[in-house]
Amino acid sequence: MKTTRFLSGIIILLILLGITGCSSGYKAYQKGDYMRACIEAVNRLRNDPDKDKAKAALLNAYPLFVTNATRQIETALQAGDPNSLERSISLYDQLNRVAEEINHSPAALALIPNPSQYYGEMRLAMNLVTEMSY
Repeated sequence: MKTTRFLSGIIILLILLGITGCSSGYKAYQKGDYMRACIEAVNRLRNDPDKDKAKAALLNAYPLFVTNATRQIETALQAGDPNSLERSISLYDQLNRVAEEINHSPAALALIPNPSQYYGEMRLAMNLVTEMSY
């Protein structure tokens, strides 16, 4: 009896993990979580380069992610305080992470051939934070 209950629990857990693990990034895109949508889509494309839903999620989410992140960075840089600059550094890091993920996935790279990288801008923001802390 206990074994049956235990096995039933494991089966239900595996089913739930399978359902939540089958994300193409499209749901994250629909919710406006563009970074997560990009990462999930790229991961899905690594496993299945022909996955149309993942392709659509990446093609739709990536430009919105870049636009929203760069808009937030501009706002943070205009504020000019150390906390805002640290926020901009975090956003540059997110942009670079997504670009690296795309660069390491042939299927994603075919869709987004030149993902934007912001290492120079991130370095400048880091230097500004360092200068402001002295």
